[in-house]
Amino acid sequence: MIIDRDAWPEKELDDTCRAAHDSGFNIALSNPCFEIWLYLHFRDPCFFNDRHDCQRRLADVLPGYTPEKKGKYDVDALLPGVTDAIRRAKGLDQKPDDLWPRDHGSRVYKLVEKFNA
Repeated sequence: MIIDRDAWPEKELDDTCRAAHDSGFNIALSNPCFEIWLYLHFRDPCFFNDRHDCQRRLADVLPGYTPEKKGKYDVDALLPGVTDAIRRAKGLDQKPDDLWPRDHGSRVYKLVEKFNA
């Protein structure tokens, strides 16, 4: 299951992730938003005030990305940074056994690693 934190209340997100996990799903959650995974392709992690801050900063590094048109970016620009994104995401993942990253981070790296296995 690929999901992002966005504006989910923590209790609701906990319940959803626990139900998914108990049903056999792996969870690739990004916090504060999916765009942090994209940002990690280009830059070392930094603190984002919220998902909107992350989206604004991503617009500075990902060609064609704007917060208003989230799906209209240059996907090919991400490919050279996949290995860096995995490394950076792993570095952020201080508690990889938790259901989801409570601090900034993305577990999408786990999914990508399964594809590359």
